[in-house]
Amino acid sequence: MIENNETKYGEEIRAICGNENVDKSNRKILNMTENQLAEAEKLSAEITAALAESVATGDPGCHPYIHWRKRKLVLFRIGDKEMEKVIIINNEFMGTGSQELGTRLMTVFLHKLMLAQVKPEAIILYNSGVNIAVNGTATAEALAVIADENVQILACVTCVEYYKIENKLKGARITNMGEISSILFQAETVITL
Repeated sequence: MIENNETKYGEEIRAICGNENVDKSNRKILNMTENQLAEAEKLSAEITAALAESVATGDPGCHPYIHWRKRKLVLFRIGDKEMEKVIIINNEFMGTGSQELGTRLMTVFLHKLMLAQVKPEAIILYNSGVNIAVNGTATAEALAVIADENVQILACVTCVEYYKIENKLKGARITNMGEISSILFQAETVITL
């Protein structure tokens, strides 16, 4: 399996995630038991089915994230240290439906997170999610407080440039997909809002 993946995807994935991360992942695969390998193959089929359903229905809501947790690969639809929790915010509104309600929900969520004892190691903002870090908004104020508590707030550079908000961010650091990919690859738990 590893040889086949290296032949097909090795150069690309190593360029994105780095040799150390890919080698670490390969070591985990080599140490898998037969049962774990069977679970991985089952997970692969679930991911393929979820993506096929997403394409067939035109629903982009299926974003499969895979991570290794307690010696088990897990599918989620929703630097050097392995991060426990990472939150992805890919929309300036929480949920679908009313944008006014979605804005209110996002603000309440960030305020609750600001007061929570347990926080993620990082919050990644991409697509219109970068707009919640625009200075002067209630969401940006909450993000700045969260950032002051050693939570990385990362905004996708491509998205920031697209929305022309390069000089308007508060509490967020602009980064690229290389760093975002690396963080997601290492995260114990990834939660997408």
